[in-house]
Amino acid sequence: MFDKIVALLSDPAYELLVKLIYIAFILIMAFLAIKILKAIGKRIFKRASGGKKSLHLTFFEKIFNSVVTVAVIILAVSAFAGAKSVWTTVLGGTSVVLAVVTFAAQDVIKDFTAGLMISMYRPFDIGDRIELENGVAGIVEGITMRHVVIATTETFKEIIPNHVINSMALVNCSYGHDLRSVRLQFPVSYDTDVKLAKQLIAEIVEKNPHTVPGKKGYSQVYFSSYADSALMLSVAVYYEKTPTEVIKDEINSAVCEIFERNEIEIPYTYINIVDRKSQS
Repeated sequence: MFDKIVALLSDPAYELLVKLIYIAFILIMAFLAIKILKAIGKRIFKRASGGKKSLHLTFFEKIFNSVVTVAVIILAVSAFAGAKSVWTTVLGGTSVVLAVVTFAAQDVIKDFTAGLMISMYRPFDIGDRIELENGVAGIVEGITMRHVVIATTETFKEIIPNHVINSMALVNCSYGHDLRSVRLQFPVSYDTDVKLAKQLIAEIVEKNPHTVPGKKGYSQVYFSSYADSALMLSVAVYYEKTPTEVIKDEINSAVCEIFERNEIEIPYTYINIVDRKSQS
């Protein structure tokens, strides 16, 4: 019986089976370790943010998850090949690996550095409405080590690399307070009673069920500029979690209707074409 056990243990097939079981065990333990450590990190970052999504904490959570994944993978490989040989290989080839990675991943490094700068100085936060210099406008939904996610409508997302958005000028419509805001403009003809038009716009904004007062109450309606064929009236509208497109649609539609009832013209540009041949 003892001879059979010894023969079984020395069988190459048995040794291979033991190695496969060992590898499977290490992989399962590594997978569980990553899941558990990420869950612990998520709970810590959630507690640190007070339950509210924060840009810099979201970014550092992504870094933490990446570090955990890499560290567990290195430890798992160490269990296969031996810690000493793995670390000798890693440390011995550090300069070569660093040179290759730096050359091949320049955009990744730029995005990571820019993401770090954004998370530190926070020109915007998650939930803020921003308008970029390239015309993109929407709600900041999240940040990773590579990009910022901006919801432009209910179904469309703009994925912008960190180094690109970090170099752009932007308008933060939510900076310094929890409310979102959008500025709406309304053209009226030159013969319009401006005082009446401003009053009607203010009533529409205040009656809308989604709008709320800002820090100093509802914003005034301003006569902001002269256009080629119109007087431009503008107002800042404050709201909470309602999609910006809904706010624009409801207020623009209501203003259009009330202008029509009060015979206030919304002018438009038109061109007169003169046919000189027919005149001659």
